[in-house]
Amino acid sequence: MIKDFSYFNKSTLSVTNDTSPLVQNENGYHAYIGRSSTRIFTYGTTADQNSTRLSMYNKSTNTVTTVQSLSHSGSHTPIPSETFQIDTSGSFGFYHTQVVPNGVPSGSLNPKHQIQRIIFNKDGSQASGSSGPTVVAYNTNCTVDYSASGSLSPNDLWPNSWTTSTQRYFTRRTKLFLHYPTSGSAMYLIAFNITPYNNDDSNKNYYNALVFETHPTASANLTYRSYRPIYNDLGGEVRAVIAMDSNTNRFLVVTTNNMAIYTFDTASLSLTLAQTIPGEYRHYGVDTYGRLWATTYNNDLFSFALDSPVRINITSPTSSYSYSGTSISSSVNVEARNYLGSRVAVPTRLTIEGTSATFTSNGLSYIDVTTTTSSLLNVPITITNGGFTRIVASSNF
Repeated sequence: MIKDFSYFNKSTLSVTNDTSPLVQNENGYHAYIGRSSTRIFTYGTTADQNSTRLSMYNKSTNTVTTVQSLSHSGSHTPIPSETFQIDTSGSFGFYHTQVVPNGVPSGSLNPKHQIQRIIFNKDGSQASGSSGPTVVAYNTNCTVDYSASGSLSPNDLWPNSWTTSTQRYFTRRTKLFLHYPTSGSAMYLIAFNITPYNNDDSNKNYYNALVFETHPTASANLTYRSYRPIYNDLGGEVRAVIAMDSNTNRFLVVTTNNMAIYTFDTASLSLTLAQTIPGEYRHYGVDTYGRLWATTYNNDLFSFALDSPVRINITSPTSSYSYSGTSISSSVNVEARNYLGSRVAVPTRLTIEGTSATFTSNGLSYIDVTTTTSSLLNVPITITNGGFTRIVASSNF
């Protein structure tokens, strides 16, 4: 689990009654990485987002030590992945990104993002694979095999129009998620790029989501597997991304005009768009019952349950008929889907607007049906006149 905060404060006073924060950076970003019985680890940026650091808090001495740091060019906020266990020595690893220094030309085969891996020891001992007994944590540049990308270069897949000027608004953020289904098996690193409102990247491929494969025994070696054009899917820039389950295979992606659920398909090693929910949402989260909660900028609160629909779809086998004075038998297919994109069974009223058709079973312009969880529901209609036919659905579930 990743927890965001701008200040890392003491919860109790030290023996000297020093009330200053242990780590303070009012314009920085900090994420909780993990803890042991003696230590707490956080990872974050400095105020100008030009460097990052892994901080270790020692509970017994009430002190913070920077155990790993990295500087890079450009203003960039890396949001780290979940941790994974390296071995039984107490060493764990996680991934983050940095911005490649100036000099990378536009369209270059070299990506402007570099994936990094940090290994640290949760007990403050020597990190597995480090150069010496006093090295608690160290950073490694990961290698990425992009051969599966075909004609697309890394810069096509993952562009970034970053700037080297000092920024304090987290204008470029890369958020990494680690899908690790079984201990000792393949791991999948999933990257999303985010910009806040009024800081949009002009190259919309910046908002592509990328999937990389790796393994805990060779965790610095990654292989590119797929990308998902989020901007093309949703028609807007990504503002936020959260994981919706503990397995990190379902994600809520929020844009300015809507939010959507993506799932990670372990067969194709790619992201699939499961559902889109229109609206401008400001706060969001998932509770232990699987319900999605969201508030709008007008402070309206919405709850999306697994057994309630966010969309009722009506489809016709054909887009038009030629009416010559004789009634035509036809039908429409109806389904209701919840916020995860799964079919749900709900009572639904279908209404035909206009006088061009009726429902076959009752001869009326409306009918009450119940959708199913297993398949499309076929509803016969009879076309009785020429003209435009529109069918709308409503449900008091």
